[in-house]
Amino acid sequence: MLFVQLDFVTTRSRLLQRALSRLYAALAFFVGTSVSIGLVAITSSAFTLVPIILGLTGAGLLLYAAFFIDKGIALRARGRQRRDGFHVESAQGIRAARSCRERIKRARWFGGVK
Repeated sequence: MLFVQLDFVTTRSRLLQRALSRLYAALAFFVGTSVSIGLVAITSSAFTLVPIILGLTGAGLLLYAAFFIDKGIALRARGRQRRDGFHVESAQGIRAARSCRERIKRARWFGGVK
């Protein structure tokens, strides 16, 4: 069970690492968009397409990062379900062992099997 949880955690951390790298790239593209808008405004050049392309690329990277984050959250929920199921199963096993021990003690108390 520990290895399954470890697998979930490593997969989730890799997804979130990818999402963070996409978010940083999107931020860089948005800064590039701002700089290129300033340069186009100062120079009055015909390169008005550059800020548009940079802005759309940054927005696309934000969307891409959102998919990675959503996938990481879904993976976390699936891991939590398995972990909660493990706790329920182990609690049932502990209860069964306790009741078995109590029955053995009662049998010994009343002169049963030793």
